[in-house]
Amino acid sequence: MDWLWQAVVGNGAYGLLVAALLGLMWRWQRNRRDDFFLPIVLTDSESMRDNVRGNAAGYFSSLGMFRRTITGLPHVDLTRVAGSQAELVSSEMWRELLVETLRTLRKANDVAGRRSRERLHVVFGTLSLWNFALGTMLKNRHALRLYHFQNGDYHFIWEMDRRVKNLQSPKAGQPFEHRFFRVTPGTASAKRECLVVHVGTHPIGQDVERYRAAHLPDASLRVLTKVRDLDPKNPTQWIRAAAELTHAICDQTVSQATELYLFTDAPAVLMLMAGDAIGDYSRRVCLMQLVKSSSEQDAKTYREVLRLPDPELSKLAG
Repeated sequence: MDWLWQAVVGNGAYGLLVAALLGLMWRWQRNRRDDFFLPIVLTDSESMRDNVRGNAAGYFSSLGMFRRTITGLPHVDLTRVAGSQAELVSSEMWRELLVETLRTLRKANDVAGRRSRERLHVVFGTLSLWNFALGTMLKNRHALRLYHFQNGDYHFIWEMDRRVKNLQSPKAGQPFEHRFFRVTPGTASAKRECLVVHVGTHPIGQDVERYRAAHLPDASLRVLTKVRDLDPKNPTQWIRAAAELTHAICDQTVSQATELYLFTDAPAVLMLMAGDAIGDYSRRVCLMQLVKSSSEQDAKTYREVLRLPDPELSKLAG
């Protein structure tokens, strides 16, 4: 730095100005964040995959500070296009993308110096129950910024934060007030229960009832229906709604069933937040994905894709 000292001494005020500017640049470089966006897609439509990629690239590029390539991970691709709907709802495809996603996030954390410089912004084109499974396995190790796509634009919902989540989560043994869901309880069952979460625009209650009558006749039925829309510009509402879902799934004063069959029509980000709040949970949760029959255009049924917790899957993901 001899040259800098000479500039200061030899040029007076000009040298001081140069020194001040260099100091500001050094502080900015030390404190700046590198922001990256990561699309995660699980679909049977190439056009949907391309739309998610294109919309995300356009949105984050418009902010002027985002790059697609994560430092140290130049070839990340977490988009999967199934060849058929049967493959889309197969346990094999879900498990493969879950493992690859968790490994990628772990590597991203490693190269980012444990969240010190780089920040990951994640958008989804996935099935909501896949996101729920991902959330249960994150274990609060990844500081992700989550986005929801609605009305042609992305909206920031939440930067994963254990402190905020703990403040919103229901406490065991304490009364809990539902603000976003109306709960319709069913007949108590000691063993099995079907839990329906309806947040989206597609009513699924009748489809679930038909499936239950045919395949789970001894299971009780509990339905959570939204009483108002979630505002994508109000992240606090989403945190609260995720807490209500967590309460509905976990609170054994509400249901003592040992097996919970989860049916959803809900935003992917909301289900990831609920899954993250639940984590490794002792009660078995069966993820039931809606699938259309290939023989009849309007016929619908459900398929159990995963059962959580899944120790083998967690082990593969590291």
